[in-house]
Amino acid sequence: MLTNLFSIMFRPNVTLNRLLEQRKFGRSWGTTWFLIGLNVLVMFIFAIFLFRFIESHRAPEMYPPYELSTRVVLWGIFAVLLIGGTVQAILYFGLGRILFSWIVRLGLHISAGRNYPQDPYERADKGRLLAMVHPYTTWISHWPMLLLTLCSSLLFLMPGLMSLLEDAEFGTKVDRQAELQVTIVFLILILILIWNLVQFGMWIYMIIVRTIAIQKIYGIGAGQAFWGPFLIYFLLYCVGIVLYLVLVFVVEWLGGGPIDTGGVPDVNSHLSI
Repeated sequence: MLTNLFSIMFRPNVTLNRLLEQRKFGRSWGTTWFLIGLNVLVMFIFAIFLFRFIESHRAPEMYPPYELSTRVVLWGIFAVLLIGGTVQAILYFGLGRILFSWIVRLGLHISAGRNYPQDPYERADKGRLLAMVHPYTTWISHWPMLLLTLCSSLLFLMPGLMSLLEDAEFGTKVDRQAELQVTIVFLILILILIWNLVQFGMWIYMIIVRTIAIQKIYGIGAGQAFWGPFLIYFLLYCVGIVLYLVLVFVVEWLGGGPIDTGGVPDVNSHLSI
């Protein structure tokens, strides 16, 4: 399992051939649950760091008599992050297997034409192979997100540096604080830029590996293996964007705006004085 997750990053052809020859569907499900557990673990670490950060930087007025309510809110944030991360991982890796297989088969049914299997048993078998390679190909584009979440957890330790700086005894303390803040912000922006480049590169690499996998499973050309699923993904994204814009419009329309009184003063405001 770990060998395949590692080798598909550097030797995708060899790894895909090994996976398709072995056809170990149980191991594929084991890899899926491993990635779900890894995602939950990373989210748990992030929630712990966030919890400790909020707990250690509360204002003095948030202590008794508000101690109980504050802790309830903190534990609520912790629970939402952990439960939300678990549900997201299950949907992304578990339901993603089924969705990926369905999208590829629908796209190839449109683009591959005669090269698409006509036998229903053969179509079902190839659909299982698509689901089998899903966790390994998904890992290619997902590991930068896990690494970013871990690095983000460390950012909650930065205010400790600022507290040490405030305790220092030197005349230009304010200037040094400003310089340190600018430096930290600059480093964060550089890291975000690098991460976005890495994430985009891994996303493109995942598409290439998935195209190779579809070619091997269906024995078709690279053009058909790419454009068929890409068309379905593109249509789904367009539908999602349209639904989002419609939802925003409906919320804005239902929410309305401030009532225009036409310059007439509110009589009730005078009576309430």
